[in-house]
Amino acid sequence: MTTEIPSTPSARKALKVGDLKTLLSERGLDTDGTKAVLLQRLEDFLAEPAAAETAEEPVAEAEPAKEELEAHPIEEEPEAPAVEEADVTPAAEVPAEAPAAEEGKSKEELEKEKMKARAARFGVPVASSEGDKLSVRAARFGLPVSDEAKKAARADRFGTKEAKADGKVETEDEKAKRLARAKRFGVPDPALEEEKKKARADRFSAGMTKKEMEEFEAKKAARAARFAASS
Repeated sequence: MTTEIPSTPSARKALKVGDLKTLLSERGLDTDGTKAVLLQRLEDFLAEPAAAETAEEPVAEAEPAKEELEAHPIEEEPEAPAVEEADVTPAAEVPAEAPAAEEGKSKEELEKEKMKARAARFGVPVASSEGDKLSVRAARFGLPVSDEAKKAARADRFGTKEAKADGKVETEDEKAKRLARAKRFGVPDPALEEEKKKARADRFSAGMTKKEMEEFEAKKAARAARFAASS
């Protein structure tokens, strides 16, 4: 709030220096100088017509005339229409990839395919059964094919079971019982002996190179021929 200036010259002269500086500072005037300078500055300010009006009456804030407001009413801006939510269609689920064909195949089928690929690469016939394997091995190393290998190959080819001495077909269950009985009582059994020979050959041939395997098979064939000649 602005301090009111005394209306008479005598009252203004009676003001102290501090009061004069306050009056001048509130009106944006310089406050430097002696009392006489400050008083003269205040008198000069009052001598100006505009300053006198300002000192006597505060200027009221300008208000728009009522008639002008009625003539030009303020138009309210229309509200912006609400943005409708976009129709978001959920993305179709991507079906899981079908499992690879190899996963659906059994271990046996995969092994057969590997054998076929290997046989095609080396130009040898595919051994699909145990008898065929024996025949292929014998052909590869130049060995004579045994009768047992021929029987096994023929049985696998025509889907027949192993025959007994009396001509009856031996089932897998009967064969397992016969081998178990032979093991328990120490009775020599041709099939059991053949399995032992095969296991021993596989054990000794494990880790051999192709050349070492050929030499091993040749020695085995020579030893078999020697014992066959002496008997």
